[in-house]
Amino acid sequence: MSKQQYKQYARALYEVTKDISPKELDIVLDAFVVLLSRNNILKKSSLILKEFEHIAKKEAGEVSIKIISARALQKKTIEKISHAFGNTTSIETEIDKSVIGGVQVYMEDKIFDASIRSHLQQLKQTLS
Repeated sequence: MSKQQYKQYARALYEVTKDISPKELDIVLDAFVVLLSRNNILKKSSLILKEFEHIAKKEAGEVSIKIISARALQKKTIEKISHAFGNTTSIETEIDKSVIGGVQVYMEDKIFDASIRSHLQQLKQTLS
């Protein structure tokens, strides 16, 4: 099963559940589990639920970003990066010394790469 198929199941679940009552939610979720079982993908439900959470957050206006830097960033720097991506931002940070300096920011399927490592690689390609 491809990532696109997980997204389709997650999108369908979101659309069906977004405006229903808690009582109806139980019925819909039971039917969804039966559907996954019938299609032999119940074991992949955690991936579908992860996509569902992503869709729900996006629809609520929340943006999730991952910031990778060579060293721990100051809180003020993280806040500035967060502000650039919107007011409601979920942030994950990671330290990767191979970045050398600068940051890489991952948002959904986009990468904003302002790392020294990538600049050095571009320079190497230009000089070759």
